[in-house]
Amino acid sequence: MEEEILALKQNQTWDLVPKLEGVKPISCKWVYKLKIRPDSKIERYKFDRDIYIDQPQGFTNQQKQNFVCTLKKALYGLKQAPRACYGKIANFLVQSGYHVAPADSSLFVKVQGGKLSVVLVYVDDLIITGDDKQEIQRTGTNLSVRFQIKELG
Repeated sequence: MEEEILALKQNQTWDLVPKLEGVKPISCKWVYKLKIRPDSKIERYKFDRDIYIDQPQGFTNQQKQNFVCTLKKALYGLKQAPRACYGKIANFLVQSGYHVAPADSSLFVKVQGGKLSVVLVYVDDLIITGDDKQEIQRTGTNLSVRFQIKELG
């Protein structure tokens, strides 16, 4: 848990703010609804309200015990977290010269000098493969600079 809290703090996931009168913070359970267009496509995820949560149990700031957290970023486990994570990784890969495969939006392909590099994204898990070892290494290194990642082999 300490490692998770540290990662949340390093990612500046929330700010501690004084609890406003009439605000009832929620305790680590969020449910969001999708705004659907008439053609049944997703128009957007609803983020039109500030979200307040209680400070994580056992990690209350002793100088600000009556404060609550206001979310600045999606938390892992929230329904919008995978979409937010995918968006950041996708933007990064496109800026790095990868193209989204027409058949699958989670597959990113880069062809350079006749060599192929492929990144498959599932929420916050990635597989990097291909026949261009230098590009695979470069992509992994660049991802680790931009994101907190663990290489599992």
